[in-house]
Amino acid sequence: MTSRNVKFGLNSLFSASATRWYFTGLLILLSTTPALAADNSAVLAKGRRAYEQNDFKTALQSLKPLAEAGNADAQDLMGEMYLWGRGLPRDWVQAVKWFRFAAQQGNAEAQCELGAAYGAGLGVTRNDAQAVVWERKSAEQGYAGCMCGLGEDYEAGRGVDQDYRAAVKWYKLATETSGGCHVQLGEMFHWGHGVQRDYDKAASLIKLAVEKQEPAARLHLAQMYKEGHGVPEDFSEAAKLYKEDVEWSSTAQVNLGNLYLNGKGVPQDYTEALKLFRKAAEGNDPVAQMKMGLMYEAGYGIPKDVTEALKWYRRAADQGDVDSQETLGLAYYFGDGCAQDYVSAHMWLNLAAASGNENALKMREIVARKMTTEQIAEAQGLARAWKPHLSPDPIPKRNYNMNLGKAH
Repeated sequence: MTSRNVKFGLNSLFSASATRWYFTGLLILLSTTPALAADNSAVLAKGRRAYEQNDFKTALQSLKPLAEAGNADAQDLMGEMYLWGRGLPRDWVQAVKWFRFAAQQGNAEAQCELGAAYGAGLGVTRNDAQAVVWERKSAEQGYAGCMCGLGEDYEAGRGVDQDYRAAVKWYKLATETSGGCHVQLGEMFHWGHGVQRDYDKAASLIKLAVEKQEPAARLHLAQMYKEGHGVPEDFSEAAKLYKEDVEWSSTAQVNLGNLYLNGKGVPQDYTEALKLFRKAAEGNDPVAQMKMGLMYEAGYGIPKDVTEALKWYRRAADQGDVDSQETLGLAYYFGDGCAQDYVSAHMWLNLAAASGNENALKMREIVARKMTTEQIAEAQGLARAWKPHLSPDPIPKRNYNMNLGKAH
């Protein structure tokens, strides 16, 4: 969707013959503006209140006329209604249209939402650079959700040159403005990105994030307890934190499954580990799929089945899991659970090696010695043509304190 002029080209309508009528109308408008503004404010408040109470019919009746008349706050709410299908059919293109109208008038929340839409390719062609443009406009107005999102862009080098110091700057501003974004800032101290590494500071920030119930805070604190970074090493405490998020988070499911698998912080229980890995794997988590392959290959909590193991390794490898790509390459090389196939072995080992797996690199050379020049060329062509089969996830991975970042 291309940018649209909120003024709808009014200047082009002002011919010389119409000028006097324009100024006459303007005087009338100015004389009644205070009363109209008061009425609009009341209608907007009514619409917003109805929306918050899930009375979408009343909300739409109040907000739509205001939005069509150019009220930016009403336009932003119209965008939200289309975004989530509340009182209107879910329509990302329409949502972006209304967010754009409001954003062009300077509405900070709409600017942030429009940036997130560009970042996710929702209702508009994905464009990370445009995402940053709108996020910056919002953040510079003091909208904390986009301060955090802009920091994430700088940290990841997404739509802008990677700059850890700039990321830290925006994370700090977000924490000072809204009390959020402590997880991201804590992680910067954890890894020493843009600041001097300080595990104690990282732990302090992430504990505060847990208290404020920020997204994923418990998962990060659990990891710190596993590593003993900034807090005493305590697998029992890590397990307790993972259990709080295990119903919805594949990360919690995989990590808690690992604790059960290894008997750390919880009694060793292969059956419980398998259950957790399967739940995450069926949700298309590649690490969990790799773990399912391991469980079937080793016969942990389930009868050993190498063929079934390879099915799970393949699902993970198709998503780019490097360990699974190496395992699959070795299986094709040795003919373990599948027909021996040097071309497929070379392809999977080549992909794993390209991601930095040194053992896969060594094994690829061993496999190549048993192949013809034509077979190597075929395997290399397959590797070049390969693309990860990622699960669709239209909602962006940005931790905005806004509509596109909320769990609805």
